[in-house]
Amino acid sequence: MTARRRAAAWAGAVTLGWSALMLALYFAIAALRPDWGYAATATATLAGLALVLVVWLWRGGLWAAAGLARVRPDRPALLILPLLLALVPLAAGVAPVEAPILAVMVAGYALTGFVEEGMFRGILLDRLRPQGEHFAAAVTAVLFGLMHLGNILMRGQLAPILGQVVGAACFGFGYAALRLRTGTLWPLVGCMP
Repeated sequence: MTARRRAAAWAGAVTLGWSALMLALYFAIAALRPDWGYAATATATLAGLALVLVVWLWRGGLWAAAGLARVRPDRPALLILPLLLALVPLAAGVAPVEAPILAVMVAGYALTGFVEEGMFRGILLDRLRPQGEHFAAAVTAVLFGLMHLGNILMRGQLAPILGQVVGAACFGFGYAALRLRTGTLWPLVGCMP
C-alpha cells in the first residue's frame, strides 16, 4: 500500500470513528433529554465533541500543527469572500428570536465551526499534508462531505442532506486551501456557513 493510500485510509478511519462518536453522543443525549429539540440536542453533542477535540489536540501536542496557535492570518485578503458568503443569509434581514433560542444558535454555530475546522482543516489536513497539499485538501474535502451523511439519521431527510454532502465537500476544499494559505483556522471557524 502506498503512503498516500495509508494516509487516506487513516483519515477515513478517523472520520468514521468521529462520525460514530457524533451519532452516539447525539442519540444518547436525545434519549436522556427527549424534551429537547434538535437544536439543543445537536448543540450539546457539539459541546461534547469540542471537549474531545480540545483534549486530543492539547494532549497530542497538535494545537499549533492544527493551525490553532496562530490567530492572525498570513494573507487576510483571502478571507474576504468567505466572510461575505457567511453574511449572505443575513441580507434578507433577521427575524427576532427569544434569548434562549439565540443562545443555542450562537453556541451551536461557534461549536460547529470549531469542531469541523479543528478536525478536518486542523488534524486531518495537517496529517495528510506531507502527501501533497492538493491531495490533503481533496481527501479532507471528500471526507468532510461524507461525514454529513450522518445527518440523515438525525434529521431523516435524504434529498437535502445529499445536497449538503456536496456543498460541504465544496466548502471543505475551499476552506482547506484557505487554511493552507493563511496558516490559521480561527477566521475559518468564525466564517462557518
